[in-house]
Order: sequence, then C-alpha cells, then structure tokens
Amino acid sequence: MKIPTFKVIIMTILSITMITVLFHESLASATPNKTNIVALGDSITYGTGDPKKIGYIGRLKDKIKNPVIIQNFAIPKYKTNQTLDQLKSQKVIKAVQQSDYLILNIGTNDFRKSTSYSFNQIDLSEFKKGQKQYVQNLKQILVILKELNPSAPIFVFGLYDAYEDHNNSKQLNRLIINWNKQIQAVISEVDHITYVPTIDLFQGKPKTDVFSDSLHPNEKGYDILAHRLLKKMEELNEQSKINR
Repeated sequence: MKIPTFKVIIMTILSITMITVLFHESLASATPNKTNIVALGDSITYGTGDPKKIGYIGRLKDKIKNPVIIQNFAIPKYKTNQTLDQLKSQKVIKAVQQSDYLILNIGTNDFRKSTSYSFNQIDLSEFKKGQKQYVQNLKQILVILKELNPSAPIFVFGLYDAYEDHNNSKQLNRLIINWNKQIQAVISEVDHITYVPTIDLFQGKPKTDVFSDSLHPNEKGYDILAHRLLKKMEELNEQSKINR
C-alpha cells in the first residue's frame, strides 16, 4: 500500500479548507444583510414608562420587516451636553460609523431645564439662554455625526407637548412650538436629515390613554411614536428610489 506523501496530505488539507471557506462565503451571501440603526437620546428613547421596556425603538424594530440590528445608547435625564460627551466614547463612535440610519431624540430635558423646571413662572430671558445653548449643542452633535458617518440618514425628533393639563398649558405649547422651529432651522442646514414631528401625536387625547406619567408615554404612546418614525423612514426610502 502506497503511503501518501507529505505534499499530498498538505494539498488535501488545503483543498478541504478552501471548500469550507467557499461554502461559508456562499452561505453568507445568501443571508440578507442586516440594517444597522443607532439611537441616541434621553429617557423617551430609552423607553421609560413602557411596561414592556422596549419603548418606540423596540417597537420600530418589531415593525420593520427586514433583518435589523438596533443599538440604543439613550440614557434617562440626558441633555445635549451629555450626548456630546457620549460621542467621545469609542463604542458609540464605532457604532455610529457602522450604522445605516441614525436616530436622535434629545431636547426634552434641555427644554425643562430652560424653564428652571417651574412651568408656572417662566423667566423668558433665561429660557432663551437655555434654548440658545441647546441650538449650539444640537449643531455640534449633528456635525460630529456627519463627520463620523457622512452617508447615514439622520432622523431628528421634535418635542411633543405633555403639558395640556397644566394650568400654563398655552404658554408651554407656544414655547414647544418655537423650540421645534429652532430644531427644524438647524437641520435644514444639513443634508440627509429628516425631521420627525411629534407635537400633533398626543394632542386632544386623554393623558391616561397615552402617557404613563406626567412626561413619558405608555405602551400605546410609544407605539404611536414608533409608527411616526417608521412612516418617515419609509417616505425617505421611497424618495431615494425616485431619485436613483
């Protein structure tokens, strides 16, 4: 019986290895690519108040038919200055660089701080200072996101009005509308950014139907937010097909 030479054994091993690699490559190419989504924000994006603890981000994932990976970096009580600090983290930087879509929902806590958390007696001069700082921070956040990932579309949320039952509701509503206009003015200066309006979503609805507390949505409220975001994403994708 002829014993195989060392060269023949090596060639056989290499052939088997090559076949295995090609098999796995063909298998990978047959698997649909997953869409990577990165979310940044505060407790609303984190999902505070949702009994399922998935918020609108988790519900968005459930509504998207294609395979998707969502990394949610939102942290309760965050303001824009803290999001700026967060964008120095290598983990967040890498996630943003690899993302296909970016979601930014930050500003509610900046708004509340600008009112000194006292909605009855609002010092408008102090409010405007807080708003100005917010606008500057928002611009910096968007510049950083664009530098890290120039091609990924960004979805920026406007603030909703959770204060319809407050005795100063009319002034608060006007201030929120103005705040949202500032957001829109900022993002209008940058390409591939979509504004996601929310102020109309909860208007006229009984608070107990859509909120879990004085600020955060409940399960139904988060589903409403997820639906609005999904609609905006679908609109953008349809527009992209038209422009190709």
